[in-house]
Amino acid sequence: MPPREKIPDTTFLSVSKISGLPSFCLFSLPQIWSQSKTRLHASMSTTVTLEETSLSSSKGAPPQTVALKSLPVDNTLGSEEQLFRDVSENQPAQWKFAVILTLVSLMYMISTVLSGILAVGLPKIAKSIDLDEGLLLWPASVYSLSCGCTLLLSGSLADVVGCRRIYLLGSFLSTCLILACGLARDGMELIIFRALQGVAVSLCLPGSVSIVTNTFPLGRMRNIAFACLGAAQPTGFLIGLIIGGILIDSVGWRTAMYLIAGINAGVFVVSCFFLPSTADDQLRYSILRRFREDVDWIGVSLISVAFGLLSYVLSAICARPSSISTAANIVLLVVSLVLIPAFLIWEHYQEKFNRPTLIPNSIWRNPIFTSTCIMVFFAWATVTTNQYFLALFFEEVQGLSAFQTSLRFLPLVVSGVLANIATGALVRHVRADILIGVSVLLSAATPLILALVAVNHSQLPYWAAAFPAAILSPIWADVTLTIANLVITQLFPRSLHGLAGGVSNTCAQLGTSIGLNLTAILANAVTMSSTENKSSPVALAEGYSAAFWASFGATVAMILVAVLGMRTAGKVGRPKHD
Repeated sequence: MPPREKIPDTTFLSVSKISGLPSFCLFSLPQIWSQSKTRLHASMSTTVTLEETSLSSSKGAPPQTVALKSLPVDNTLGSEEQLFRDVSENQPAQWKFAVILTLVSLMYMISTVLSGILAVGLPKIAKSIDLDEGLLLWPASVYSLSCGCTLLLSGSLADVVGCRRIYLLGSFLSTCLILACGLARDGMELIIFRALQGVAVSLCLPGSVSIVTNTFPLGRMRNIAFACLGAAQPTGFLIGLIIGGILIDSVGWRTAMYLIAGINAGVFVVSCFFLPSTADDQLRYSILRRFREDVDWIGVSLISVAFGLLSYVLSAICARPSSISTAANIVLLVVSLVLIPAFLIWEHYQEKFNRPTLIPNSIWRNPIFTSTCIMVFFAWATVTTNQYFLALFFEEVQGLSAFQTSLRFLPLVVSGVLANIATGALVRHVRADILIGVSVLLSAATPLILALVAVNHSQLPYWAAAFPAAILSPIWADVTLTIANLVITQLFPRSLHGLAGGVSNTCAQLGTSIGLNLTAILANAVTMSSTENKSSPVALAEGYSAAFWASFGATVAMILVAVLGMRTAGKVGRPKHD
């Protein structure tokens, strides 16, 4: 699960104070493609051309062509093992598999531990460094902003420069920047270091996907590996909540930062020795030429400006809903909405003439890929909304402390880990649409329970309402992201696995930020329309209930996407011989 924004400590945060949250803007940065223009066009179009990898094929055998849209209904993805064979010939020893998986999972975990610490400690941190109240949420939210803005670029870098090199660079920079956060002298320094840390972590996430696909053979081992990656992020966030709740009230928040920086440094050092170097090709001078020639700079500019303006407008509305009627915001909103179709038209033009494209439009013709991206977006949007507003409900309506709140989130750790383990075990035997559909139904109970509890201002015991809601909350996101990693890496050729990992994580980051912003706007509007005192628990609970109802509707709608879009996916992560 993605990191949530600020969870107040002793100073309660009303919905109106969510205005400090900057909206996510997807500055889709240059794609540094790792294939020639012709290979790129072929690999990203509806028909994928790959060289025959069968050991029995002759060296002069012609390339093999497979139409993605015509894949068979059952076992669609898993049956293409011959085409998508991407395991290195020199695989490491069995014991090294465990070490490699542990290292990449720890990096995923560390990426969210600090967010958990900030979630419960921002009020005290803000006081110690004189952080302005208007910027109170920025140390937490700017991380997702910068990470999401650079994920696609990082994925492309991993494909071009090498996933191991990019992963190690990100791990080293992350260590330095976490340490810098602990040494920050004022609020602005902390915000800057957190933004840079988001960039550093974005180098690790797509590289981790490439390392897994290069190391673990298609089938059960890779399924388990992706399940571990999926479980690492929610586990890291909850560990951060506990560490923050204990250390911030005792030895201080800087000690928590130093501790995490030390752990990250250890992961970096061990990774230098144990991550397989065979996954990286030798560096060549052509990399610089490809960066210059194979980048869709106009496409980058169009989509960056579009989401940047949209981000600003959402932030302004979140701060003051009435600002939507101002002339400046109306103009900016219209411009951002016009630039999005302009980007699609430009990509169509580029692809038509076989020129570099940021995200070719033809890729969206495959229903499996499109459905996967939609579900990842909404999964993280709704799960983040549920957890963020549940934390606010605990503290502002029920009056619990930050440490008590963090303890009540512990069931999410168990549930998230078990969901990923179960997915890794079942994904080879149960169809993807069934797995996702069942997980959606289970997680839909969370916002439904919380909406009913909040709207009635209920003081039900934790075990009667909040506990089952917390248990069911992460299941959908964890199951969906694990399946998404398997689906995307099998739809893309090996040379684009880093980019595929960037696409998947970008969808998650985009859903996290936009979902939280939109529900915050809704909750704030409902609270402001309440007849009660606007800062009273009753008024706040009404706003939270509206956010939960919106999350419930979005979750239920995804059942249709899972059933219709994933019906031909079959049993993912399953080799042909299974």
